[in-house]
Amino acid sequence: MARPGSVGAIGTGVMGLPEAKRADFLRSVGAWTAGGIIWAFIVGGGVAWVLSENPFLLNRIFMLGAIFGSMAVSNYAARPLVNGHNPELGFLIGTAAEGIAMGYLLFFAVMVGADSYGEEGLGPFTLVAQAGGLTALTAMCMGAWLATGPKDLSMIQGALAVLGVPMMVLMVISFVFPIGGAAGIGLTAVFIAVSGAGLLYNLNQVIHVARPGQEIAAAYEITMGMLVLFWNILVLLMKLSRRD
Repeated sequence: MARPGSVGAIGTGVMGLPEAKRADFLRSVGAWTAGGIIWAFIVGGGVAWVLSENPFLLNRIFMLGAIFGSMAVSNYAARPLVNGHNPELGFLIGTAAEGIAMGYLLFFAVMVGADSYGEEGLGPFTLVAQAGGLTALTAMCMGAWLATGPKDLSMIQGALAVLGVPMMVLMVISFVFPIGGAAGIGLTAVFIAVSGAGLLYNLNQVIHVARPGQEIAAAYEITMGMLVLFWNILVLLMKLSRRD
């Protein structure tokens, strides 16, 4: 799982381009982002199915290794490729790694959804759909606000540099070893705030800093930011459902 706000080597300037070129850039970024999210969920769904057939893979130590391994791949193996000479391969590997981590979350989310909304029809997928809708709505609102002009997010950048990695470690540990009650809900709310700030920063970089030729790198950062935010929103919804 990629850490929030970890924008790669994105340079300057699509907002200064002619409207047609700017639209082409943003359209390409949007298409890659949508494709990355779909691919991550395809991989995640496959992993969730494997987990349902092989319960021994739900061992907590194994889970920690799989999720932290996915983080390492998406941040330290795939990102250099995305920002280097093989962005397509890096994008494919990085989003697949996110999907592996997401598979564990989807497996438990479907179980909680079935418990709360019934096992018939779309009941088991209710929480996943709710988290996906909230994540998409958040990203659209952020994009609309940023489209009004560049924002000074230097404070967010500094905070993410300090908080990004520790937050990701705590996210994984608190998922594998859940913290119950109000403390768990409060901690997850903090994770949502930090990952939301990371997505906001990434979107600002893409809209006001990125340049043509960096469409895949820009899409990678948005995809990672949205998946991290989705993770935290879904975990919060799961916690709230268990309190009902």
